[in-house]
Amino acid sequence: MAYKSFSIPRKRLIPREGLFIDPIGFILARTVFNPLINIPFFLLCQQLQLDYLKKSSTLLAITGGVFWVNQFLNWGANNNFTRAKPWNPKKELVLITGGSSGIGASVAIRMAKEGNRVVVLDISPLSFSPSQNITYYKCDLSDMAQIKSVMARVREENGSPTVLLNNAGLSRGFNIADGTYYDNDLTFRINLLAAFLMTKECLPGMVTRNHGHIINVASMSAFIPPAGLADYSASKAGMVAFHESLGLELRYRYQSPAVRNSLLVLSFTRTPLFDGKTKQSEFLLPLLHVDTVGDEIVNTIYCGYSRTIFMPGLMRYVAWILQFLLPSGYAVFQRWVANKDVQAKESINNYIETLQDGEAKLFWVGLREESSKVILFLHGGGYVLPLSKGHIEWADYFRNAGKLKEQSVCVALLDYSLCPENIYPKQMRQAALALDHIINLGYPPSQIVIGGDSAGAHLSLGLLSHIMFQYPDDTFPVLRLAEPLGGCFLISPLLSLDLTTASYRENEHADLLSIPVIRDWGQDLLRGSQFFDERQNERAWGMPLCGNRDWWDGLGKVVRRVYLTGGGEELFRDHIIEFGQILKNLEGLDVQVHIDWKEAHDKTYMDFEGCVVPSKFTTRLGNWVVDCFAVKSLRSE
Repeated sequence: MAYKSFSIPRKRLIPREGLFIDPIGFILARTVFNPLINIPFFLLCQQLQLDYLKKSSTLLAITGGVFWVNQFLNWGANNNFTRAKPWNPKKELVLITGGSSGIGASVAIRMAKEGNRVVVLDISPLSFSPSQNITYYKCDLSDMAQIKSVMARVREENGSPTVLLNNAGLSRGFNIADGTYYDNDLTFRINLLAAFLMTKECLPGMVTRNHGHIINVASMSAFIPPAGLADYSASKAGMVAFHESLGLELRYRYQSPAVRNSLLVLSFTRTPLFDGKTKQSEFLLPLLHVDTVGDEIVNTIYCGYSRTIFMPGLMRYVAWILQFLLPSGYAVFQRWVANKDVQAKESINNYIETLQDGEAKLFWVGLREESSKVILFLHGGGYVLPLSKGHIEWADYFRNAGKLKEQSVCVALLDYSLCPENIYPKQMRQAALALDHIINLGYPPSQIVIGGDSAGAHLSLGLLSHIMFQYPDDTFPVLRLAEPLGGCFLISPLLSLDLTTASYRENEHADLLSIPVIRDWGQDLLRGSQFFDERQNERAWGMPLCGNRDWWDGLGKVVRRVYLTGGGEELFRDHIIEFGQILKNLEGLDVQVHIDWKEAHDKTYMDFEGCVVPSKFTTRLGNWVVDCFAVKSLRSE
């Protein structure tokens, strides 16, 4: 029997939420980046010899072609390169969990209105007047026995579902220690276990016919888990993993390439679960209308293909960035400690201290109670990127280097506030608070080494400037050292925002950093701050090479040794050489300056982030740091 053709309604020109980025992207994808448009345009420009349009038309043609190929390969990978049959309402049965209200109700109402048979499972009664095409079954989805018995009735009275929408969900909204066992158990049963069991009930019939569609509703909290929703976020992360595993089983275990498997990842949606307001940009991340989400689900059902849908669409890229590149410093450190020390899984708080401002934290590598020497490590990342695993491994390398020389060394990593939300001099104040806290713990200054890489090295110099010249802000602690610090290491430091030196021209295409990135990150750090007045008055708290001639003359009184290094192929090279010369001319300071001519920016960090054997440059640094502790403290004399 031939299938009846069924069309998918066009998207609304102006969404219910108002104009936001998704419809603009939709239009661009079908016009500017459409190869059916931009390739003929490219050929026309070539034919008419329109030289002023050749470059732009070529770029558009290539971009459009790549975009189309990427879309095609995504479709093929998700659907086993198997085409779908047209939708036939008479042969389909749509089952929706949690369909009494919210997104599920939106899907049920539209599907029924368009002639489809719909079954709704929910513990709550329908919040709308059902049409004759909707059959409602009361079912407590947290009860396995009820799921089994109700599904037996569904199959007996309606037949086997061909579409399953696992939409039911709840959130109790408690902190981990505040919610009851029942709260946590119910959240996982409704949000994750119910989806698993419902799929278990519907899958055999779909596999037998090699026809069906399972749609799982997840959340951005699976990728960006907020405080207060730990159980909800974990259950939605489990839904993502369940979706991925189901796709593999359909392809390789059940040999059912035409059974579809889709995932919907949502940001905030106005449903009974959330009816408030957000602080997000309404243009980039609007509060979604349930019918907008419902329409996307219905259209996915009608098209008959597996899809992974992020709503708003921008969240697809936010999720990728945050999942793979930008986990929080706390999350990275927590995982690292747990992997290194099984006992630490239950005592992670012993390794973390919150500083006086209530925001910045110290992450301790090594047991400070057993260590007489400490390194205050300020991580790099342009004041934009959080602490990474590479920095923690680097800190652990220092600890082990001390151990090899029978030195009990621990490392305190400062998790400072990031730009653009937090601007200069907040990070410098947090570094000063960190050093003040470490001294108050009883560590003599001579047994403290400070330092960092890139932005962290810049921050280290800001901290030294504050020790020499108290920063004019009452929120900064006064640091009067009884003796100089043991040392300071500076790896590829940011020293100036003058982007006109020869190294910027010569290494523009060799370094991992770029001029626009440095300029933009510098603007994010300093915009609206006191820095520009300070620069005019030749004060170097904010940028080391902005000070007057004698700014650094007293450095030997606050730190005994300085280690400065950079790469010959990095953009900062000339500034590093210039600053190195300033340091070498100072009295009372032991200075080492190394320019590794075949290296680019932040070589030592790359060793640890890339999980490679530490290079000779890294070994040299480790030995230098440990040697700083050889000097006895004045307190012990």
